[in-house]
Amino acid sequence: MKEDNTPTVTARRREKSSKQRLRAQNAKTIPSVATRIERQKEREFRREEAKAEYEARQAREKAKSKGKGDEDSDQRQEVVGHANKLAVPKPSIGKHKKRQMNKSWLPTHLFHTKRAHMTPPKEPLWRFSIPLKPTQKDYRTAHRASTLRGCIAWDVSYTSTIGLEGDEAALLETFRVLGIEEQWLTGKKGMRWRAGARSFYGWIREAEVEHGWIAKVMIIWGPQVEDESKRSVLIRVQPAAFLQLWEELLRIKKEQKPQVVLDDLRFEMGSIDITGPASLEALVGILRPSALSSEGEMDVDNPAAQIWSKIAPITDSFALPSGAMLSLSVADPRLGAPHRKLEEPELTLTDATLELTSEWPGKQTCGIYPIFDREARLSASRRLPSQRSINRRKGEAPPGKHPVPLATDPRIPVLLLANNHDKKGCAQGSWTLLLSWKCVLPVWYSVMRYPLSGGGNPRFGGLNEQRQICFENNKPWFPGDFPGTKAGWQWEMQEREKRKRKWERKPKGRRIEFESVDMGNGRKGEIGRGWACDWERLFSPQS
Repeated sequence: MKEDNTPTVTARRREKSSKQRLRAQNAKTIPSVATRIERQKEREFRREEAKAEYEARQAREKAKSKGKGDEDSDQRQEVVGHANKLAVPKPSIGKHKKRQMNKSWLPTHLFHTKRAHMTPPKEPLWRFSIPLKPTQKDYRTAHRASTLRGCIAWDVSYTSTIGLEGDEAALLETFRVLGIEEQWLTGKKGMRWRAGARSFYGWIREAEVEHGWIAKVMIIWGPQVEDESKRSVLIRVQPAAFLQLWEELLRIKKEQKPQVVLDDLRFEMGSIDITGPASLEALVGILRPSALSSEGEMDVDNPAAQIWSKIAPITDSFALPSGAMLSLSVADPRLGAPHRKLEEPELTLTDATLELTSEWPGKQTCGIYPIFDREARLSASRRLPSQRSINRRKGEAPPGKHPVPLATDPRIPVLLLANNHDKKGCAQGSWTLLLSWKCVLPVWYSVMRYPLSGGGNPRFGGLNEQRQICFENNKPWFPGDFPGTKAGWQWEMQEREKRKRKWERKPKGRRIEFESVDMGNGRKGEIGRGWACDWERLFSPQS
């Protein structure tokens, strides 16, 4: 052994040096210290969040306790949450905190990062990390899923939501300044929309700017309560035009009396878009109306739940009236996993379903919209159980049976919106599921794993699939196809820079020389810039 210097001691038995002992000791203690600090920060954050919610609740109760005979009570504004202020995303607590310094993650970010191409880390889109396209080739499959069989879904929680609260006259005046037609505000055409039974989808503009169109928005009125004069409204707008709309609403608010209260709900409300013939089949298959009411009793006479059980055979949102919507509270979809296919009778188009599509109810389903109640949204987010507790309850249930509903189970408020406002030929309609931000992830996983009756599972798409489907349906995509708006022009300038950098990176022998392009009839050279849609040259006085 000594002659050929053969080692006789294994690494496990060799005596460690002082430096190795110190390193091993630090390796044991430092992770525990870091974990303890992270847990302490999380407890402090939750304590501050609970304190803010308690103070807001006390402010609301104090406002209600004051007498209604006070003449100034209608003029008084109770600031709750982020009233009239931009919302700040909640700080991320954990190992991914540094990755969200200049952007925010969607609720389904970890799902998409494993399966899709995302926006570059240092180049977020609309201050979000957004999936662009799946890693698999899916141009044809996306077309088939959106038109022929199956369905395709998107996490569009980056869509901005603004809440307005105030007197109905003040809200109508706000919409009048934004350029909404008078027939929607006071006429018979907008009667159901003002009652909260339909949604509005149309253009709004800046009042002080000629041709100052902002974007197309969806406006949803909250239900009207008999004893209260104030009403709530939700405005959903594409994030590229959010800041422009927010500043315009603030300007209008300052000129009004009584004023409306603005609330930035970007990080409180999430949404899922889904299109395809099997869209409602997937949603009805995973979302079950909550069996218990808010008081913990069995909720049997629920008109929205009765309608929900009949809409699975509907394959196109254009079969319903324009702007139809349905509000209800559903149970946690993880309690019903793995979900089974709907039975054949539930997918058969019957006379009752046809009658439902022709006479879509209005007042019966718009009595209470829990999605408008902040406390209902926060309660559903707080009560979401962990996956471990759900697995324990499913293990205690009898074989083939779902867990028994408990009074502590969350009642997730959702609002189903039919995107059927603009009919273009044979285009397939789509649906939007509006729900709380933290409840998006469990619903998303359930949608992706649902077994469709036609085979396979629902697909997911990115930003490129949205543009593809809009192109196939002969519809413009905002903001890329609207360079006349501020958001569309910013998009055009960003795309110009990208195309120019890509052109400059190519060697001269492999890139197109626009100055030497043969234009025919003896003309030579590209008109304008080759990497841009040269709108300035087209509309310049010299052209």
